[in-house]
Amino acid sequence: MVNRRLSFNMPPGGAQSRRAIDESIFELKEVQNTLKYDWPQFLQDDANPIETAVSLLDDTSVGLAHRYPEFEHVMKSTETALRHVVNEHHELFNNSIGSYHLLLSTLQDSQNDSTAIKEMLEFTTKETNDRSDVLNDLSHSSARYSEMIEVLDAISEVTAIPDKIDQLVIDKKMHEVYDVISNGYKVAEKYNLWSLSAMSSMQNYLEIQSNNLFDMIVDELQNEIYQKGSTSRTTETDKSSIGAFNLSWQALADSNNPKLASFKTLIAESHNLEQYIYNSANLDITDIVDVLCEPVELFINKQLPKVHSHFSGNEGGVNYSILLDSTSNASAASFHYIYMLLHTAARLSRLHQVVEILVNSNQSELHGMISRATETVKSRNGLALAKLAKLQNYDQRTIADVVGNSNFSDSAVVVLQDLFGSIFIQTLAVLQRHKVVSEIVNLIEQGQTISGPTKGVTTSAAAHLENSNSYKLVTVWNIMKKELQSIMVNYINDDSHVKADANNEVLKGKNKSKIYDTLSKKDAFHFVDVSYKKSTTANPDLQTILQDMFPGFVINETENSKSGLIDSSSPYIQNENFNAMVEVLVPRNSYNMRIILEFLLIFVEGSQRLLNNFGHSNTPTNQLALQFFDDFMKISFLAHVRESLDLSFTEYIGGAFIHAEHDKGGIAHVAGLKLDLISLTRNADVALITNNATDSGFTVIYENALNFKKLLLNVCSVLNTSLTYRPEFSDTVLHFVESFAGVYSHFYQELLSTGSFQNSAYNSTIDSSNKPISQISRWMRIPALIQLSTQILGSTDTKTVTALTAKESQIMVQAGEAPTKAFEISKDDLLDVDSFNQVCYLLLTTSWILTWLPLVQKESNYDVLDDDSDAIKLSVVDRLRYNWSFLENGRNAINVNAGNTDISQQNIYLALSSDKIERFGEMISNFESIRDNTLLALRYDLRCKAIYYIGRSFKESDWMPTTEPGDADAPIGMLNKEVFSIDAKVSKMLSPSEREGIFVGLPAFLNQLLIQGSTLVHKMNSNGIKRILLNIFTLQQMLRNLSKNPETVDFTRSSVYFELFTMNEFNLLNYVKTNEQKYSLGELNNMARLIYSEKLADGNGTQFNKTKQSDLLKKIAELVK
Repeated sequence: MVNRRLSFNMPPGGAQSRRAIDESIFELKEVQNTLKYDWPQFLQDDANPIETAVSLLDDTSVGLAHRYPEFEHVMKSTETALRHVVNEHHELFNNSIGSYHLLLSTLQDSQNDSTAIKEMLEFTTKETNDRSDVLNDLSHSSARYSEMIEVLDAISEVTAIPDKIDQLVIDKKMHEVYDVISNGYKVAEKYNLWSLSAMSSMQNYLEIQSNNLFDMIVDELQNEIYQKGSTSRTTETDKSSIGAFNLSWQALADSNNPKLASFKTLIAESHNLEQYIYNSANLDITDIVDVLCEPVELFINKQLPKVHSHFSGNEGGVNYSILLDSTSNASAASFHYIYMLLHTAARLSRLHQVVEILVNSNQSELHGMISRATETVKSRNGLALAKLAKLQNYDQRTIADVVGNSNFSDSAVVVLQDLFGSIFIQTLAVLQRHKVVSEIVNLIEQGQTISGPTKGVTTSAAAHLENSNSYKLVTVWNIMKKELQSIMVNYINDDSHVKADANNEVLKGKNKSKIYDTLSKKDAFHFVDVSYKKSTTANPDLQTILQDMFPGFVINETENSKSGLIDSSSPYIQNENFNAMVEVLVPRNSYNMRIILEFLLIFVEGSQRLLNNFGHSNTPTNQLALQFFDDFMKISFLAHVRESLDLSFTEYIGGAFIHAEHDKGGIAHVAGLKLDLISLTRNADVALITNNATDSGFTVIYENALNFKKLLLNVCSVLNTSLTYRPEFSDTVLHFVESFAGVYSHFYQELLSTGSFQNSAYNSTIDSSNKPISQISRWMRIPALIQLSTQILGSTDTKTVTALTAKESQIMVQAGEAPTKAFEISKDDLLDVDSFNQVCYLLLTTSWILTWLPLVQKESNYDVLDDDSDAIKLSVVDRLRYNWSFLENGRNAINVNAGNTDISQQNIYLALSSDKIERFGEMISNFESIRDNTLLALRYDLRCKAIYYIGRSFKESDWMPTTEPGDADAPIGMLNKEVFSIDAKVSKMLSPSEREGIFVGLPAFLNQLLIQGSTLVHKMNSNGIKRILLNIFTLQQMLRNLSKNPETVDFTRSSVYFELFTMNEFNLLNYVKTNEQKYSLGELNNMARLIYSEKLADGNGTQFNKTKQSDLLKKIAELVK
């Protein structure tokens, strides 16, 4: 081929030509920039001229017709620029054509070279085929060497498994151990490594590790669930992130999350009870629970489905989204790790066994967790515990300790909030992890395919088939609430209360909680016919085993040693006093519940959300957590409060209802009711209280009533009953008041021998049927008589009182029915000195109670929990805190005086609803009834004594004396002494109006008795009449000496009646005609009998006298008509 050479014409190198070339290029660049910024769509790779043309012709709002002139300008600029470039660069185009011809020549030379190379390769191939046998031998040798290298690599890989497993164990990647062991078996099977004797030890190692893998999974799950080892994975960079603290107590205190601000203030600035109460009022439990539950809610609702889908679907590679989620915070890392462990257990076909172990070991693990928390709190609060230990030696119970011990130490606040804060937060974290386990098990058991165990990895011979959810969260919850209930009860129940209640006859019949029964009996279970030696000689190995099995179990070396741990002088278990078996760090006290309450509510709210799958409704469908709180507060705490009240009631008031002995003639009263007396000043402004019951100017009452006032005001202050009505606390206090009213009602009935008398509101539990019903009680069971007596006491009109007194006397002496029956009164019907004093004290005490007790009640129909639109909307947990908060005023000392000003000054009330106000009113009415009836009893007793002694006078005296009497009868003298004694007592003890109520109408009553009592006289002479008149005069003088108005004491009616005896028949009949004293026919007939009794009483009288008596009776009957 002929070589053609082409000569290139180079452009002239003048400066002017170079400048023209540059300017043309610059002009083209300008056009390009214009298109780039103004018309970028022209420069796109997929630009379409037709679409651009259509846009330029479109004159709508979205078209480019308005830019068409601009487009024409750009087009002309572009044409001009291109034309200038072509004109200035025509030499360069010519050079490009010459280069093309040169390249064509070069390609022809290369083709010739390729033909030569082809011939050379064909020759080489022919030579290679001639030597194929040698190459085959080399190939076989290379294959054998390659196989040997693979086997050696496999052996190296298998022998490296122990190091991998150890590193995975250190890194807590148990779920990857399964893959390592499985891969080892696969490699060994592929290369038949187990046939090598040198690999037998490795085979044994893998078998052991495959067997231990199940145990390691269980241990790791328990470590994660119960947070053993490191309690916090928090770093300085993620303190504010949700869940970064892994629900540890210390991390909560260090968290920067703004929702935990109130919680941090509570635990950091509450150094005494008052500070704790103030800070707890600002505690937002809902926000705290939001922070605590957000990680687990996020994992279960969003992360878990994604994780399960990834791993159950055998998706290869790393899912970076899941990886980021698992490292977002410590809680998420823990939850992901739990999933991987359970996923591995499922691949081993041993998921059911893992679940069963987790459920069965829950109680013991909780014991261990509580023990660890207790030891941690002890190490952090050594100074506070030392102060508490010293204060226990000075702990003394006073009347102010009606619910708890008022000597509650501030050191206990620090310890309790640290202890129960740790326990409840950790227990909530445990429940969250059990919830995660439950959800994971649910997903695995819902038919999701998980790759089965690889050959060689040991599994159970007959693996359980999980056809249903074998993980019951309710079982875990029941165990958990039992443990929490036990430890709380152990901190609020005082042993002294339990022992005292066990010996109290009154409380034995009450319904108590199971926990209280267990604590009281001290014998939950025991071995039968087991003999053992003391711990000093017990087997040390047995002690060690028991201490390992039961954390906190300690065998005392000395009998007098005292410890907060379980005390025992024997290694054998005698009872299960406290399920958690941990040391009680602070003195047992009901006030401890005030510190526990907030942390318990945090746990309950968190548990409620978990059990309801994080529903936020105010009416959750699952009420287990709320029911646990309600049961504990009502059955355990509130029952303990009531038992404390009963203990204080028995200690300071009394009231064990048993019968007293009557054989010694003493007063029978309610045994156990304390009848010690105390004097109160009658000036309510001064309100002094003394123990001298004989000072003048003082009111003497039962000390138990003053103690009751102290107890009532203290319990109202402690339980915060002054503002609004809260059924739990207000009803408890109301029951306490009812008990006091009931005891006084029983005491009143027993004191006055009311027999079968029953108060509708307070039914007596004392059977008084074996005690005779006194005459006073009989009278008090006559409604008409009670009505008359009440009107007499309340009337100030003399004429009205006189008329009412006459009717009262007729009912008492049964005038006109059986005159002699009224005198059938024995000495047992009278109140002796002790009984009379007790009635007076009962009157004074009930009167004093009625001066202040009605002021305690306060009607409160307002309820902050109303669901009206204008009411405050509270969450469930806030409702619970509102209902059960107490000690809101701290430990304020209650100053109790004898008046009623202390109630209003200290604003202590018992707020009750309208229906409960009615019950309180019934109690007030009960005390009013006792007060009124005791005053009537004193009035009736005075009249009973008058009947008794006047009856004795008529029955025992000689009415046929031969000489004139010089003095009144002995029974009349005894009556005078009784009346003088009664007047002295009531004048000193009672008010003038009350004294007047007892004596008013007594002269008229004695007149009636003297006249009616004469029916008892069989025979009488003139000297006998003189004796009667002397008796009348004696009684009249005695009453005039006692009366402030002596002129009102008038015995004219009885004196005139017996003076009729001295009249002749003519004068007698003339008086009967006028009958100024209005004697009845029976009374006049009785006088006619007495006139002729000396002659006719013996039955030996003459007919003449009998006829005269008969005529006199007829004349009297005619005149009276």
